[in-house]
Amino acid sequence: MGRSIRIIRYDDCHRDQVAQLQRHHWHPDPQLNAAILDWKYRRNPYHHKAIHLAMDDDVAVGMRGLFGSRWQCDRRVYDVPSAGDLVIAPAYRNLGLFKQITDAAVAELSQSNVPFVFNFSSSDLTHLMSRSLGWRPVGDVENLIRMRGATTDQALTWRARFKRFDLAIKAVRWIRGARWATRMSPSPPFRHIDRAAAASHADPRWSAMREAEAMSQLVAEIAADGRIRHVRDAEYFTWRFQNPLKEYRFGYLGRSSLDGYIVLAADRYGDPQAGVTIVDWEARAPAVKEELLESAVSTGRLPLLAIWGAGLAAAERQMLERRGFRRSQSTATVSAPFRSILVCRTAASESWQLGQRNVLDRTNWDVRGLYSDGA
Repeated sequence: MGRSIRIIRYDDCHRDQVAQLQRHHWHPDPQLNAAILDWKYRRNPYHHKAIHLAMDDDVAVGMRGLFGSRWQCDRRVYDVPSAGDLVIAPAYRNLGLFKQITDAAVAELSQSNVPFVFNFSSSDLTHLMSRSLGWRPVGDVENLIRMRGATTDQALTWRARFKRFDLAIKAVRWIRGARWATRMSPSPPFRHIDRAAAASHADPRWSAMREAEAMSQLVAEIAADGRIRHVRDAEYFTWRFQNPLKEYRFGYLGRSSLDGYIVLAADRYGDPQAGVTIVDWEARAPAVKEELLESAVSTGRLPLLAIWGAGLAAAERQMLERRGFRRSQSTATVSAPFRSILVCRTAASESWQLGQRNVLDRTNWDVRGLYSDGA
């Protein structure tokens, strides 16, 4: 085993095999995995998306995905792909397939003059293996969390205790999540928001529908500070919020034109009591941003609400702190033991510069949970 392994580029004829392989990563249901594959790669609107497979004869035993993403930096636009979806079949782990697949993907990008690959969703193991291949960390995303009825440190302690039962917890989450997904009632994480939306049309108004045009118009009208951030136009918003694994709620302020929005994300098939993440938060004025945040906290009545803190302005951090958001003294977070932006420089680049900005300097990034394919 292993001597006949070769690395190839994905083709549609491998779709069913990848859907089966991704049972070790995405979800136990191959049909859902096929939907994720189509969303992230076939319907992705950007360049340089690719999947590389490790094949043992004609059987797919490993996968590494690069999905397209488009970035702004000082008024210039760059197509830089994002890495995700690493999975190796259990019987083929510890055989060096991670390096083989990653090297093949990066070499192909070099030939296309793509300078970098970004990663916003690496697990602990992927992070360590990527570092061994020369990927560089930008920095911790600083997950800030708010727990109802518990301190941040207490939440982390409980999480550590539960990890010893990790397999049992995953099984329970899948069963409970599947049950809720088949019901016609609102999913548990957003039940208070959905009830409020049905009972009132006052601002802030909540909806399960994305207003892609209005959101993109608001982003375009707000002066950017030049930091590296993903393009957030209508095409991106339309595609981005179709993730089959996630459920979203959108809070809006403004009627004739949008003054601000906040986007909450929750696992569609996970634990109904699991946390919710603020993946995007934008407004014309600080007062609007604060009103949206207050609505998410008070209307949502969420057991756990999180947001990436890296890149937030001081005033935004203060808004969060006033509502009980805290970062633990530990490097671990509730949603992930460690989360850092990773950057790989291809042979097409001789520096770590994107335009005039160093991609390894976290202050050059406008960091949002929306950039992670896991959100």
